[in-house]
Amino acid sequence: NTGTNRSSSFELITGQNDNYYGLSYIRKKPGSTLSLSNTNNLLVRVSCFRHGAGYYSSTESYPVDDAASVASANTIRTEDIPYYVSPKTGNYYNLRDVIDFRPIVANTANVSNATTVGGATTDPSTTEVLSGSLYFPTPNENFVADISHYLRRSDRIVMDTSGNVRIVEGIPDTNPNPPKQPDVSMTLGVVHIPPYPSLSSQDAHDVQRAEYSTLVQHDQVKGYTMRDIKQIEERINRLEYYSLLNTLEKNTKDLVIPSEANSSISRFKNGFFVEPFTSYDITNVNDPEFSILVDTTSGIARPQIQKYVIDLQANTSLTSNVTFKGDYALLDYTQTVLVEQPIANRYRNIVALGYGYRGSLEVYPKYDNYYDTTQGSVNVTIDLATPLNGLVTAVNNSVAFKNDSKTVTASVATGNWSTVSSAAGAGGTTILTQQRNVTNTTKTVTNSIVPGGTNLDVSNVGNFITDFGLNPYIREQDISFVVTGLRPLARHYVFFDKVNVSSQTTPAAITNLESVNSRGISYDTNATKTGPRGSALYSDANGTLVGEIHINQGQFFVGQRDVLVADVDS
Repeated sequence: NTGTNRSSSFELITGQNDNYYGLSYIRKKPGSTLSLSNTNNLLVRVSCFRHGAGYYSSTESYPVDDAASVASANTIRTEDIPYYVSPKTGNYYNLRDVIDFRPIVANTANVSNATTVGGATTDPSTTEVLSGSLYFPTPNENFVADISHYLRRSDRIVMDTSGNVRIVEGIPDTNPNPPKQPDVSMTLGVVHIPPYPSLSSQDAHDVQRAEYSTLVQHDQVKGYTMRDIKQIEERINRLEYYSLLNTLEKNTKDLVIPSEANSSISRFKNGFFVEPFTSYDITNVNDPEFSILVDTTSGIARPQIQKYVIDLQANTSLTSNVTFKGDYALLDYTQTVLVEQPIANRYRNIVALGYGYRGSLEVYPKYDNYYDTTQGSVNVTIDLATPLNGLVTAVNNSVAFKNDSKTVTASVATGNWSTVSSAAGAGGTTILTQQRNVTNTTKTVTNSIVPGGTNLDVSNVGNFITDFGLNPYIREQDISFVVTGLRPLARHYVFFDKVNVSSQTTPAAITNLESVNSRGISYDTNATKTGPRGSALYSDANGTLVGEIHINQGQFFVGQRDVLVADVDS
């Protein structure tokens, strides 16, 4: 072939899907300037695997030959085993490490002997038909196999005092640690070796398999000259200077406010006021014109908003070429059976008492995007006695006169005076000695501070709009539910957040379960209520139960709440 190589204008789509191996094809790259007409032909040369017989694919399914220095035309190396990235989940699968049961579609192009241009297939069909028999693993069974796998390893490169460089090998493990550094040696680096095949960085880059790349972690101390140290010191000084102003203050300082007389001259700033919007500390919330919300987490001031609840509903009368499947709007499609398994692979107990029923429950709507904003009074309890009693206790433990005992003696004279003796004194005087009874009373006094009793003062601070963060209740609404797989013709009870709400539940019936959308059975034309609110709930002969729960105002808090349907009332 002497034509021009146009590989750079196309990309290869392998055709792999989560469920099967489909047909591969090439697609023109976005932005390609290549122009093609109906008379142009493209000759595609591609290397691919040919599928053989078997139940599944594994690492042994690939023609791997690592012994040869260069792989032949019919062999590959371990690093060439492909990988698969799910287009739905983005999960990465190394096909070397999986048991692959995905079925394979039949080839529509010649891949057996198309070694020449004449043997190539022209315009192969794009119809996908599964090839051979389909084999899937049986649920609830064990897959037995002998598996060998490789481990990672971390080695340390050191230099001894003689200048010899050697490698200290680590112990292989799923999460290896580098070996200990030998005494009297210096670490030059640590080599992290992935499981086999362990490739160099260049080889891993060539095959685009970064997970096989060997990583070398250098561990050397850089030598600094005095000039380097001086430059580092200058950088630290500049960093300390600019760190005195935070980012917001610096932006304000550098803000250019042109002068009215000359727009090329910036006005001189005598000072500036910085509001970081992290709190309400410096806001005047009492100003009548104050109408902002400070987002203290993000540091953003937001304008006043007014919320409206708008429930979206599809207009089916003005919609064409669209199929509604539950909460999804899809393009029209037709269903085709890919795999059918009419044979049971598990047994069921024919004894009725041995049955255990585990139903499947769906609620509509699955979530509520609003909350209750009703008014209500809040009682704030202020306990003044507890802190005062604590103060008294602290004073008793600290003052010097706590438990200070003193003895007080009081003397009281009782009775009349009596003469004990009489004697003559100088100058004709007489000296009389008299006595009288005296009673002494002794009393011990102890100083202490005794705490009083508890006194609670309850005050009503009035009515106001309850804050979502303080008192978030689910707003009053109806929640529909559909349960399948229950015990047939049995009475059931409904629990919302572990609370029996059967008295708030209305029984209903529905003819087409697939027609139920996210708005619930109340908006479904095939749904009918079969009794008043609070009626007994019974499953039908197929074990299906349909109903509607009424949530009262201020009954449950906002958050994730579980709905349980059981055939017992507690």
